[in-house]
Amino acid sequence: MDKPKLIFKYRALSSREDIDRFYDIIKYNRLYLPTIPQVNDPFEGKIDATFAVMGQSMRMAMDIDFFAVSDRKEKTRLLSLSEDCFSPQLWAYYCNNYHGVCLCYKTDNTFSEIKPVQYSDKIRSGEGVLEPTFKQIYKLIKDSLFVKQEGWMYEKEWRMVFQPVLKDEYDSNEKDVDSFLPYDSEELVGIIIGERLEDNMKEIIAKLLPDNVKLFETHTGARTGKVKIQEYGYQYDGTGAPADYISTVRELFDRINR
Repeated sequence: MDKPKLIFKYRALSSREDIDRFYDIIKYNRLYLPTIPQVNDPFEGKIDATFAVMGQSMRMAMDIDFFAVSDRKEKTRLLSLSEDCFSPQLWAYYCNNYHGVCLCYKTDNTFSEIKPVQYSDKIRSGEGVLEPTFKQIYKLIKDSLFVKQEGWMYEKEWRMVFQPVLKDEYDSNEKDVDSFLPYDSEELVGIIIGERLEDNMKEIIAKLLPDNVKLFETHTGARTGKVKIQEYGYQYDGTGAPADYISTVRELFDRINR
């Protein structure tokens, strides 16, 4: 699968905490990296593996993680993005019914290592009985984070995963990974505002953004049933000609770069 030229991060702006986090992104050019227990899907990082340790059979019978797996999940961080900025579900869910923004990033630098998520209802499993080394467990967890249940397929997700770097199979010197991913200010190239966001918040965002970031707004088509995008402040001229809406990521990319 070819890497998209633009990748998107949805953010709600419904609470003071939401607004503070958005301001942090814009001011410091960084994205927060949650640990696995902090994300919204409790099935993240699930692995079906048998380890050669005491108590394994009991945990298998209870259908819970081996304790060393749980600990490694606490030290694994991830960045979740989408290739789709036109998804009604993502705008409704992650932007609190269009009360939020979608950040648009180029993928030729910081985000060049993104990988697509595959969708399957089969949990990732290890082969045979495994020795529970930290490096082995981290690999199983990382691999599992690029497979999600089929019910999440609409997210069209791409990810980056961050884990402690270990020298070998028996290295247990786990230094915590950074909780933020910094990026160059030029990599944020656009922001799409949800149309239900309060006008005063829209104006604040417009004033806050640097000149290189283009500002857009959603338009939910009453007749087409599709999410479209228009440049912020666009007014239809009433001539009867088609409105100047953006309907594809390719069109958005071209508009940003013209």
